[in-house]
Parts: sequence; structure tokens; C-alpha cells
Amino acid sequence: ASDNVIITSTHTVTITATGLACHNLTIGQGGAAMLRIGNNNTSRTFTVWGNLTVNANASMVVPTTSNNTHRMNVYGNIINNGTVDLHPDNNSSCDVSFLHPYNNQVLSGSGTTNRYNNITVDKGSDKTRIVDVQTSSFVATAGFLTLVNGTFKLSIAGTITLTPFSVTSDIPLHAGLWLNSSTVTVNTTGDINLFGDLTVTSGTLNVGSAADDNVVSCGGLFTINGGAVSVAGRFDRLNTATLTRLTM
Repeated sequence: ASDNVIITSTHTVTITATGLACHNLTIGQGGAAMLRIGNNNTSRTFTVWGNLTVNANASMVVPTTSNNTHRMNVYGNIINNGTVDLHPDNNSSCDVSFLHPYNNQVLSGSGTTNRYNNITVDKGSDKTRIVDVQTSSFVATAGFLTLVNGTFKLSIAGTITLTPFSVTSDIPLHAGLWLNSSTVTVNTTGDINLFGDLTVTSGTLNVGSAADDNVVSCGGLFTINGGAVSVAGRFDRLNTATLTRLTM
């Protein structure tokens, strides 16, 4: 788990076992190189304790023939200057968990393909620990986000629309969702039960697709410092004894 791994140009490496781990993982050195996650319908799990870098002309992909959902645990940053495709079709994918309990983690790079399946943010017990998406593009399946501890921040440069929650979902006490890009639209379905933080500094947030889809205050903090916010229902509270906090 302490070794740095480099997949050199012209080489393809396929993960065919589970429980693998390394420190820093670098794919490519300027030429074509590839990491393939899975080789059949057996689910694979692997961990990157440091940074994961996909260089220009290189790729990290899930083969469409894997027909299962794999898992990658990441404790550092993901820098993609090539291709990351973790959801090539509805049968083959790789979920990602961001897990560093102390440091912020960043998704960055100039790569034009950043396609993700499910993402879990579980960074210790502090919502000030952030996973910040700063890529120029970012695509994820509807309902992709699970917040446990830590904040998922969208600072994407490109014009995109995302649906992190496709059913009624919680933002837990030690977690947050932060929209921080003027070119990003976030849509959700169902209620948001707000125990932690929901922050909009830029961009468009549309909560709910029906008249009774609400932001339900469960003692959390709803902050609007910019952008546009629309709630299909209302900003409500769990009960009459619940503290409601809204900052504008």
C-alpha cells in the first residue's frame, strides 16, 4: 500500500483481483496508457492512498464487458488530463469513495471526459473537509451522491446539469453540499432533509419536481450568498421545536 505505481505509456493494466492498494497511482507518461477496472462480472475493490493522476492520452475506464459495479477508495486528489470513464453503460461501473479524514480532496485537470457513477463522501467527522470538483467537465448518474461526513463542492468550469439526489435524501449533521459555479445547474427530486449545510454561492439550485418537495430544516444551515434557488415546495421545518437557520 506504500508503493507508487506508474503505468507507462503503451501499456494496459487490468485489475483482476480485489483488495489491491497503492500510494500514488499515475497512468501514462504522455503517450497512450490505460487502467481497466475489472475483467469479468466479479466486483473488484481497490484503494489509492495518495493521488491518482491520469495524464494526457491516458485513460482509466470500466470495460463494458465487466457487467458489475466495482469500488475505488481514494484518499488523495484525482487529476485527470486524459479520460476517466467509470460509467460506460448501465451494467458496468465503478463507485468512488472519498475518505481522507483530515485533508481536502480535489478533482481537477484538463481532461474532457469525467464520467462517474456513485460517489460517497465520508471524510472523518468534520463537514469542513471538502471534496472540490474543479474539472472543466463532469458527468454523473442521477442520484449519484451519498454524504456521510464532509462537504461535496461543485466548482466546475464547464456548463453542466447534475442530479445528486433522485429521491428524498439527507444532508447529515457533519456533511454539506456546496454549489459554487455559475455554469452549473443542480436539480434534485424529493425532499432534502437538512441536518448539515446546504450552500449556494453561485449557480442554479432547483429543489424538487413536485409541489410538496421541500427543503426540510432539521437544525441545519441553508446559506444563499449568490446564484439562483428554486424550491418546488417550501423551506419547512421538521417540527415546531426544530431550529431553522437560513442565511442570505
